[in-house]
Amino acid sequence: MFTTPDLTRIDSTALFAVGSRYTDGDGNVYIYLSGGTSIVEGSVVTYYITSKAASVTALLAEAATGQVAIALAATVANKFGWFQVAGINLHVKATADGAAAAGATPHWQVAGIIDDAVVADSQVFRATFCVCEGAVDYSVNITDGTDATLLAAFAATGEIYAAKGSAIAVGDIFRVGDTDDMTDNALEGAKGSAPAANDLFRVTNITDSDAAVEFIAAGVWPDGFAGLAFNYPFVTDMDSASLT
Repeated sequence: MFTTPDLTRIDSTALFAVGSRYTDGDGNVYIYLSGGTSIVEGSVVTYYITSKAASVTALLAEAATGQVAIALAATVANKFGWFQVAGINLHVKATADGAAAAGATPHWQVAGIIDDAVVADSQVFRATFCVCEGAVDYSVNITDGTDATLLAAFAATGEIYAAKGSAIAVGDIFRVGDTDDMTDNALEGAKGSAPAANDLFRVTNITDSDAAVEFIAAGVWPDGFAGLAFNYPFVTDMDSASLT
């Protein structure tokens, strides 16, 4: 009987047949593979399966060909683990400036790392950047109880307003730097648990008592990572014009 896997576990011996797939409750799809040299969490890799016991898995290279996946852990050579092949992953290795725009097409930049700067013959097909590190509008350090509500934090005297330096707008994405919250615990309410450093929130309403934010990502947004939406991505040593 197939059991629910620990998707970040690194195995010294294979616990599943290589190529086994698992779909979580959100529709994200994962594949069990052999590891490869220098793979870390968030690495973009190419792979092909050679048997039920092994795959060839490597950091994405320039002008590579093959199927693409995202590493969920540091699954290095002679280890086994789960990689994501479809869905949304908010912890994908991107160039250090993280300036990729949401909706942009990813391209290889250096080994295992992508961004939206075009590199010939190195586009990752069937993938787009979604919420990206570079799309964070501002960071804020909330002080417990300084603002009673989100509406107060959005006002000209509030901490979120001060962090942005101008009026708050619907669609703003901000990163919090600690675990503090408004008096009414608005961030905890949006997340479902206490906020943590690097959590991301998007402003969804700025109107009176209906002021609100939605939680985007949990403490996984240091520089050098981006969000990616993908559906069995692949690379080929041709540009997109050659495939149309």
